[in-house]
Amino acid sequence: MQHLTLRDHTGIVPDELPYIPHAVPFPKLVSLRIFVLHPFADDVLFRGNSDTLTYLSMIPDSVSINVLNRHNVFDAGRYSKLKFVVMNEIINEAVNTAVPAAILSNFLCKMAGPVQVLQMEMCADIKTLFAHPSLGEKGFQTLQILQARSSSLSLFDVLDLLKRLPALDSLYCGLAGLGSELDGIAPENLPEHVVSNYSNVGKNLKGWRVSFDRGTNHNTIAVYAMLLALVCPKFTKVDTPLMAMSDYCASISEALRSGTYLKYAPRLSRLLDAVK
Repeated sequence: MQHLTLRDHTGIVPDELPYIPHAVPFPKLVSLRIFVLHPFADDVLFRGNSDTLTYLSMIPDSVSINVLNRHNVFDAGRYSKLKFVVMNEIINEAVNTAVPAAILSNFLCKMAGPVQVLQMEMCADIKTLFAHPSLGEKGFQTLQILQARSSSLSLFDVLDLLKRLPALDSLYCGLAGLGSELDGIAPENLPEHVVSNYSNVGKNLKGWRVSFDRGTNHNTIAVYAMLLALVCPKFTKVDTPLMAMSDYCASISEALRSGTYLKYAPRLSRLLDAVK
């Protein structure tokens, strides 16, 4: 068996999880999708497939993390082919298994090495998660795609995130303004400030998909995009709903005619070229 999906249609949480010692039932597993709280008290699902598993989707509840840590499942870079990781939301409201950011950061750090895609379907504080020392300078150095549609990040948060994720080329999240660190800077000084302080981040970032809601301001999206394009040489694409695209383009066009962004027009016009 190469693909395994576990689901629970009962909603019942067992009082005691079963142990299955010694057995190696899935030695060639390529993808593992676990849409339930961890169903075993040991590592039976992970035995023998450290050289084959490329896709993992799971609920990172406290029980699951404790079981996998106790059996050293992801220690010492064992899963060298793991490329795609999905962290799902806990759907059983009767179970309180929330995990502190520090513990989740430590857990993710163990599997971070080869991972190229991280999809956070759970409500998580992405800013705190990636800023935690457990990820340090070595965590997720190969991560290319980060999907965190339930998280809203300020521009400062995104710039700080890019320092920690040098290979990132695609980001999916909501926006939360400029951030307190940039709010005090006059709008006309923002481009120079960002270029002066963040020119060495985001060298691989190409696109940003906006997690859009009714309160999202089109002009804010445009400012985000222009400031990112100033420091990220490959950045051209912003994915917004079609209903917002015309306002987004109009905001950029107007900004490129003003004194603040006029001198950057040759560089920033690629944002408009990307939507033609």
